[in-house]
Amino acid sequence: MHGHNNDTLRLAGDQRVVRKDVRSVALRTLEIDGRRWRSQKDFYDALSDILGGVERSCRSSGAFLETMIYYPELNALQPPYEVVITNPSEELRPFLIDFACGIAEARMDRLTNPTWGDDLDVVVTVA
Repeated sequence: MHGHNNDTLRLAGDQRVVRKDVRSVALRTLEIDGRRWRSQKDFYDALSDILGGVERSCRSSGAFLETMIYYPELNALQPPYEVVITNPSEELRPFLIDFACGIAEARMDRLTNPTWGDDLDVVVTVA
């Protein structure tokens, strides 16, 4: 088990999830179904669709991390929210877990970085 303040990485059965222990009352849950995804691009397309991303040509974990944590105004949907990824393939699961952990780490970076000094209530969970 590994944790950062309010963010905890833990095992839920055999599935690792990233979830905030204390949740905002206003936290919206956005579920995206990974059943038909065959590549990381499929995930990026689905995430962009649900967040209302303005830039469809830039598809990388780093780009999404930037728009979800550091520059959320670039997306139509604003925090607070939790993205719940359901039914991912076993091939994509490690990538998705790494992405979820990257979001949690970026939140901690934002919180502890004097440039930002605050937190955004954004959570990614791989179900």
